[in-house]
Amino acid sequence: MRGFISCIKHGGQSGNAYTISGTDGVFKSVAFNNNLVLSLGDIAKINGKITVEDKDSSFEKKVHSALKEFIADNTRKDPYKKSIKQIDAVTEKLWPNLLAASSLFLRRLMLGAPIFVRFHNDADGSSGAYSLYLAIKDLSKKATFAHNIIWIMNKGVSYTRQDAENDILLSNNYESVEKPLLMIIDFGTTTDSNSGIDAISGKFDIIWLDHHPVMEDFDGKKLDHYVNPWLHDGDSNYTAGFLASAFAKTFSNLNTSEIENASFIGDYSEYADIDGKGSDVSTIFDLLTSDLGIAFGPNKSNVTPQEFESILNNKEKFSELLAYANVQLSETIDKGMKALKQYKGKNFKIFLLDFEDVRSDDTKYPLPGRFSSKLLGEVRKTDGENIMVIVHVGAYLLMRLDKTLSKELSLLDVIANVKDKYGSYIEGGGGHRAAATIKLRDKRDKKGVIRFIIDSLK
Repeated sequence: MRGFISCIKHGGQSGNAYTISGTDGVFKSVAFNNNLVLSLGDIAKINGKITVEDKDSSFEKKVHSALKEFIADNTRKDPYKKSIKQIDAVTEKLWPNLLAASSLFLRRLMLGAPIFVRFHNDADGSSGAYSLYLAIKDLSKKATFAHNIIWIMNKGVSYTRQDAENDILLSNNYESVEKPLLMIIDFGTTTDSNSGIDAISGKFDIIWLDHHPVMEDFDGKKLDHYVNPWLHDGDSNYTAGFLASAFAKTFSNLNTSEIENASFIGDYSEYADIDGKGSDVSTIFDLLTSDLGIAFGPNKSNVTPQEFESILNNKEKFSELLAYANVQLSETIDKGMKALKQYKGKNFKIFLLDFEDVRSDDTKYPLPGRFSSKLLGEVRKTDGENIMVIVHVGAYLLMRLDKTLSKELSLLDVIANVKDKYGSYIEGGGGHRAAATIKLRDKRDKKGVIRFIIDSLK
């Protein structure tokens, strides 16, 4: 193969990993390791041994032209249809944005530029990352390409300055003819991400796929490739996992309906088919992203879609983990129901739980956020509609509303009131109308904040 060096991953004494991009009528890129010192744009031939030629700008243009043609030929022009009227209407409106983002993504993918994919550690974020992974795997059946994707499970819903600094530090291991790319799946839209966006802007291009209500001062909405159903007459029921799947459908026809339903179920979307395919997968995503050690061993801090795949394709391991998750969740819910405290709101009931009363010492599953949603569902079975649940743990307050109450009350307004009252003591807060979180600076006045919330809702 003859091509030009489009990316270099520096490996020190072990040599460098090079991505070489070329064409024999169709674009292709391959990776090879070598101790030779090559530069970006160098022309090289790989044929048993490696020979190097002088840079050739005309050949490089020919390769870029072949890449552009490949992307055009493998991009779906018509919007992906889910056969759910409301979903399809939103997808059609945001499709041009997805196509533009997809063109950028595919160019970086196939030239081997470093791509950092950060996804939220829940069923919604992880299902979105998994759909994207499957689409890339499917694309590899149509073309030969070498990519440099770094998958990062994000334990928060903001892109912090520390996150940006870590990504910049990792990207310094690479040289590429194209700028590094950051892809965000299922983060929040609060100002907590502004410092990270500011730190990385200009150094990376950014694709941000989200479904949270867009806060007024959130800088992410100014990005060229910020895609959110709220900006296209949709809402949070159009999950980030489904949005990432729709993005993946711009270049793949792979059927990911089970993964999409896992996203709907995991984020309590009104489009969820609770009894359909995807329910068990959603539980597994929740378990794996809560407690990595349970499936992958101790000292595990990150998980990749390849590792999700290793579990999902292992029937015995899948069944074992599913049974464990169901038992653990059931026991924790039972403890939670017994430890609830009840207060009166204005025409609705407020239920309060200290998560420390139900936390297990043996596992991190379920995490407080997803447990809060499950707890709300269980409370509704005994107390009907118009329910609010507040679960607190450490410096966090996790709030949930049932759908009936959320038509009258927004947790985003509750958070705004708390911020007005407590100022800088509130380190962060955001989420959805019916599911949101407040992060305090510390625990010293947590009881006061909880009391303020309850009193303000009487």
